[in-house]
Amino acid sequence: MDFKTALSEAIKFTDSKQVALGYHTVVVDRGEVVRATSGHVGCSIPFDEISGLDVAVEGSLLFRILQQIEEPSFSMVETGMKKIHNLVVSGGRSKFAIPEFPRSEAPNHPDEPDWTEAVHVESDTVGLLAVLSQLTAQDQASKMGGMCGLRLTEEWVGAVTHQSLAVFFHAGLVKESVTIPDFLFSGVKEAVDLRVEDNRVWVKGKETGQVRWALLIIPNWPDAAVSDTLPKMRGRLEAEGWTYTIDPAEFSASLKMSEVIRADDTVYQLLATDTEMILSTARGSNAFEDQVAMTRLSGSKDAPKPVGVIPKKIAQVVSAIETTSEGPMTVMIGSPITPILLEYGRVKVLLMTIRT
Repeated sequence: MDFKTALSEAIKFTDSKQVALGYHTVVVDRGEVVRATSGHVGCSIPFDEISGLDVAVEGSLLFRILQQIEEPSFSMVETGMKKIHNLVVSGGRSKFAIPEFPRSEAPNHPDEPDWTEAVHVESDTVGLLAVLSQLTAQDQASKMGGMCGLRLTEEWVGAVTHQSLAVFFHAGLVKESVTIPDFLFSGVKEAVDLRVEDNRVWVKGKETGQVRWALLIIPNWPDAAVSDTLPKMRGRLEAEGWTYTIDPAEFSASLKMSEVIRADDTVYQLLATDTEMILSTARGSNAFEDQVAMTRLSGSKDAPKPVGVIPKKIAQVVSAIETTSEGPMTVMIGSPITPILLEYGRVKVLLMTIRT
């Protein structure tokens, strides 16, 4: 990885508002690794070696400069009576000088753990963690009872949004339940080693060697209730509702189409028949209706009544999880006050319904 690319990743872990604490800086070690931290998260990213580059400077400023220079060269220059060191970046006819941030005042970067005791996580599971991270990151405004971030237990990983509970079952990631920031797995696409130690969770890419860490979030998840909710709700829907399969891409397209009329949190009606799902505006002058073909697998004698949903919220879920598997998605619909259950590959999502 070249230095510019490594820097673009590292600055995501800085905090430009915390200048006094040095959290706006990146530390380049021995021309081989760039490190950054905002205090609660941090990273260490190796890059193709640049001889002699060993400095702490404002990360975002350095990145903006590198965006303007195709083949930069670096040097350290001492200036003034106080012998202030500047990092000089040159390229073409341009030359930029950035004051060095004193190493003694730069944030401390914790030592990496012993990776020999880490848990190996395959790339497909990392992809699911990234999807759940995406869901909860989109819904920062409302966290149910403090259930933020990703919850990792011995049996499952969960994420909560304003309108949904998403879970996939995977044993062995952690020995004790922990809650981690959703940012940690955002954008990660490779297999990783995972280690929890000293109130931090660590992740190291198997191919790139990139290291990310984050302080654990104080847990406030009712784990037992989450573990019981999905099987109980599934049993209830099997007994009282109808089960369908649907093409996730067509489902996602219909949900997004509804946003043409209203792109906010407007409640729509979702009606399931023997052969299709009908999504329509519950009321109002701007009308919308769309049908998506479904295959009914099973169901009680009475057809489901229309349920109230917010298409924008469901679209966020469906568009995210449709990348995690292939084939049809299972949809279970019950009474207007019962959540909808989506099952797709290893992911299960409960979607809250709304009275209309």
